[in-house]
Amino acid sequence: MAYLDDFCNNTLQFMQQNVVYVILPHDTTGIVEVVVEPRVPAATISNIAVGVVGGVVAGGVYKMRRRAATDTNGLNVYFCPYSNNSTKPLMLGNGALWMFTATMDGCTFGVGSQGPGSNGNVRVCHANNASQARPDIVFGGDTGRAAQGRMQAMFARSHVGPDGMLIEPASYMGDDFGQKATTFGTHAHGAAWGFRALTYRQAGNVFTHGGIVDYPVP
Repeated sequence: MAYLDDFCNNTLQFMQQNVVYVILPHDTTGIVEVVVEPRVPAATISNIAVGVVGGVVAGGVYKMRRRAATDTNGLNVYFCPYSNNSTKPLMLGNGALWMFTATMDGCTFGVGSQGPGSNGNVRVCHANNASQARPDIVFGGDTGRAAQGRMQAMFARSHVGPDGMLIEPASYMGDDFGQKATTFGTHAHGAAWGFRALTYRQAGNVFTHGGIVDYPVP
């Protein structure tokens, strides 16, 4: 299957030209082997034509799941778990060159500092405090999404440290908070990790690719 080989062998280019969303169980953690397959029912991307760009298939909507014995190829990745109203950490190292986490639509992802001597090791976390978004709850003078984001940032920094980097909702959800994100990281063996978010919108079976947001290495 050309699309699976392209995902495994040209992962970043594949993400730039297709929408990929995650369906792994939220409690998945550590190194796993993943694949992608076309969404069912079939979906289209409004702003990317179906075809081949630079030798890689484009214009498709794919779901990411764990590799099965019958799959012809797979990609080893770290997977950072997710839990509603909780913060889940994971230590990344050199066991895999890619990392993914559950689909983000209001969560915060934290990345620890990667100074000299880190050698490809960094602590990350996926923070969710959706219950804080209730309008009757006030946190730090904020309510709603602002209060949720403030609390998530606090919990994320408690795991990754004050000098870490946060991928926060305002950076990937768009002005109307209507976008979702597939957050991922990559690195060369022994080198610092870089992180990105593939953003997209969904209206039924029609998706819109929102581009990939690049985040600075902390």
